[in-house]
This record gives sequence, structure tokens and C-alpha cells, in this order.
Amino acid sequence: GLVHNVLFLGQFVFFYDANVFTPASPWGVGVVLGPVGGALVGAWLFRYFVQGELVDFPNFRHVVIFITTAVLFSPFATSFLDAGLVVLNQWKQPDFWEVWKMRFPANALAALTVAPALIIWNGTIAKQFWVELRSRWMEAVIVLAGLSAVSMLVFSWQSAGANTLPTLVYMPLSLLLWAALRFGPFGSTTCVLIV
Repeated sequence: GLVHNVLFLGQFVFFYDANVFTPASPWGVGVVLGPVGGALVGAWLFRYFVQGELVDFPNFRHVVIFITTAVLFSPFATSFLDAGLVVLNQWKQPDFWEVWKMRFPANALAALTVAPALIIWNGTIAKQFWVELRSRWMEAVIVLAGLSAVSMLVFSWQSAGANTLPTLVYMPLSLLLWAALRFGPFGSTTCVLIV
């Protein structure tokens, strides 16, 4: 269904950039297919347990099913394939467990941030949002511009090291809360992707 296609497309786009393969490598395609396979498995499991209902993230049951299947189980299981193919290809880090420890959280984070945004953008919430946005478009522009500026400042301005100010990471929080309270799931997921 729609959830399956949205999860597959969104995660494929985000993982393809992170796992670009070299034409000389026969395993390169497999490294891309590992996370894409994870998106497919997560989408299929989520759809299976939701049992044809309209996906509704304010529904607690749907959130638990999504986190269990698409965010935890699927990246956990498919990161083994992903890490194995990276090790077989002898890219950067040949140690399987080191690669797996990097791939699993990255795949889970991508599933947690990208998939809900794409599902909500395609859902009925998005249609209602565009109608409401007509009256609050200036507020939306201010939130998006402010969040973009703050994110650039916080995540591009400082570099890791002894002079890093860890409290700056919390600067986008007030704008994320503003987006969540004023624009609901559509605004909050969009803003999480900006950060």
C-alpha cells in the first residue's frame, strides 16, 4: 500500500547517499540494498500489524507498532546483511561488529525521522494542513526560517573538541516545540527533517 511505497522511497533516497557504491564493486549494490531491504521489511511488518487500517500516528497503537517493526526490528535485522556486505567489500572498516554498531543506529534514526514525515505528508493530515496553512503561512515561514538558521548555527558553526558548547544542541528545541504545538504532526515531522 501507500505506507510501503512511502517507506521504501524515502529510505532509499536517504540511504543511497550514504552508501554510494563503486562501479568496480559487485557488493556495492548489496550495500545499498541492505538498508532498502530494511525499509521494505519495516513497511511490510508495519502494514501487517496495522491490518489495513488508515495509518494514524496520534493513535498510540500505531506508534508502538511503527517503532517496534520499522524503527527497531527491521534496522536491527537488516543491519547484519548491511554490515556483512560492507565487510565483504572491505570498505573503510573491516570489523563486522564495528560496522554493525554504526549501521544499526543510523538505519533506525533514518526510519524514525524520514518515514513518519513521508507518511504524514501523503496522508489526510497533509490535506487539512494546507487548508489551515493559508491563514498561518507567515508563522510557518518564520518557524522554518528560524529553525534553518538555528540548525546551521548549531550544527555547522562549532566543531567537535574541547571548545564545543554542548548546550547549543538544545537551541532548536523551542522552535521544534512551536512547530509541534501550532502545526501538529505535519509541522513537527517537517521540522525534525530540517534539523
